[in-house]
Amino acid sequence: MSDDAAVEAVAGTLLEQGLRNLWYPIAPSWQVGENPLGVTRLGDRIVVWRDRDGAVHALEDRCPHRGARLSLGWNLGDRLACWYHGVEIDAGGTVLDVPAVDSCPLTGKTAVRRYPCREVRGAIFAWFGDDLHQEPAELALPEQLTDDHYATMLCVATWGCNYRYAIDNVMDPMHGTYLHAQSHSMAQGNRRARLRVVPTETGFLCEKEDQRNVNFDWVEFGATGGHWMRLEIPYGKSAGPGGPFGIVGFVTPVDRETCQVYFWRVREVEGWQRDLWRFLYRTRLESLHWDVLEQDRLVLEAMAGDAREHELLYQHDTGLVRVRRFMGKEAERQAAALAGGGARAATAPAPDSGRPPVDEARIAGGAGSSARRQRFHPRPNGELEFNPWLAEPRGSKGDAATVEDFAEPLLYRWQNRARAPTDHESRLADELMATFAAGVHDLPGIARRLNESGLAGPGGGPWTAEAFSAAVRDLASP
Repeated sequence: MSDDAAVEAVAGTLLEQGLRNLWYPIAPSWQVGENPLGVTRLGDRIVVWRDRDGAVHALEDRCPHRGARLSLGWNLGDRLACWYHGVEIDAGGTVLDVPAVDSCPLTGKTAVRRYPCREVRGAIFAWFGDDLHQEPAELALPEQLTDDHYATMLCVATWGCNYRYAIDNVMDPMHGTYLHAQSHSMAQGNRRARLRVVPTETGFLCEKEDQRNVNFDWVEFGATGGHWMRLEIPYGKSAGPGGPFGIVGFVTPVDRETCQVYFWRVREVEGWQRDLWRFLYRTRLESLHWDVLEQDRLVLEAMAGDAREHELLYQHDTGLVRVRRFMGKEAERQAAALAGGGARAATAPAPDSGRPPVDEARIAGGAGSSARRQRFHPRPNGELEFNPWLAEPRGSKGDAATVEDFAEPLLYRWQNRARAPTDHESRLADELMATFAAGVHDLPGIARRLNESGLAGPGGGPWTAEAFSAAVRDLASP
């Protein structure tokens, strides 16, 4: 194989499995407790864990002794211990002890790859550098994830498609008018438009030329240490207080056929209005957003794996064509640098033949677990992929199920954080949405409307501005 052909092959692998030298979200924060968590990202097997101070670490999920998965072992507070023979490895990938023998040549060796980590707004990010870029670059995030004036709610889902299909989907504003036509927030506006691409300091913007703030009318792609997408979807008055409703999204490859999507729902809102927004989001809006994600998932997973090779694109595809070109050039640049530097390509090994990856198969034990169980990671229950969409393995409901069939198990059984609203909370949410739809946004006016509705206030008494502020502060949490 010629040098050019070899570089082209490496570039193709990078595109298929995930570009390197980038930060990617790899797990929601709530999923990483005391027990080590085994995940697969960009084809790499990774163990994610917290030390005794709560700091997050990620290592190659492989014991250097015999290759057992470290995620099956013990968290000893400042290190992991392999289940197979007890080999202890610190957060830097160095073997600290081999307790089975008095003296071992493994001790003191750095033999496991480390993935630098950081936590942002409820998600754990890891750096995936190639052989030439082991130390992480700066990660500059959109202001919605760094400015405390914004409230954020994170949605994470696993989709059975290559990650590039998920990116294409977000970079295509026109699909909202059709695929999500029945959505509470995407049913308005023109069904015909012309799109244009506008360069920005961090990437580019794809937008409709003749429509703004009506539907899913624009999306931005940014490359600032990680690849992110940002968009806005206008809300009606009934959705409560705050600025425009926005989404910041990342897509993380799992393997060639699976990806994870991370969508932060963001809104600029503060004080009691932030509490009210969180309450309305949890009780009335979140399930609607999951409906939209399910529509995306069902369409993308039903596409053939080689659908890109048989496309007939037109003007509306200008955004996804631009991002494909950008990523293709970056893959070529990374492959050429590796070849020129004499480094091997830091691409992932092929998955085990005939065996799907084990991914997030185990969740940290609850408060009722024994002390040993809290420190010990049991064997995974078979080889079923963890699926946050359903309370049963994927396929138990079938693709013929309606979108609504997914909402309840999704929200309240797998997310491990949200609870179903009570009857009183549901009535309160309905009254509040009607209040905002009527243009009432001040605390005294809200209290007056609630009293007129006959809905009992805290403790059974009347609503006051102070009582309402205190109530929504408690109701805002899951």
